[in-house]
Amino acid sequence: MVFVSIDQLPKNRQTLVLRILGRGETQKRAIAEVLALSSDEPLRLPRLRVLGNWKVTLELAQVALEDQESIMAFSQAFLKWEQATSQEGIQQGLEPGLEPGLEQGLEQGLEHERSLILRQLTRKISTLSPEATARIQSLTLEQVEALGEALLDFNQPDDLQAWLEQG
Repeated sequence: MVFVSIDQLPKNRQTLVLRILGRGETQKRAIAEVLALSSDEPLRLPRLRVLGNWKVTLELAQVALEDQESIMAFSQAFLKWEQATSQEGIQQGLEPGLEPGLEQGLEQGLEHERSLILRQLTRKISTLSPEATARIQSLTLEQVEALGEALLDFNQPDDLQAWLEQG
């Protein structure tokens, strides 16, 4: 059986994850290598995600003060990962031809919320008039959310009518 110390591993891509598990300078250098990976490198995001998850785990375990430098390095890696994945999501949502796309996704979400509110109202105060249904279908996201809270206090169809006339 052969034992190898992590800090004695060759500094290459194959040993990067193991070196991240090391301590001190070995670990800091490995994290710096992950942060230096180009944005088109396929292993970059998975490595950043691992570092981000590890950061959260360390924080939850309330590590000792001597490990605070490690937390700082992981924090930087987590922020890079978060920025990269956020930017990637925005790009995908804005690129033409991608389905469902950001706008379409938001509209679908609003339609689902409207549908849920209509079902809740029907259950709470019985059948809705076509006019009330049409008014609810034209509400903005903020208005739908407000109606969702208000409907908890509705007891009769007049309560919905009064709410719709307020807005």
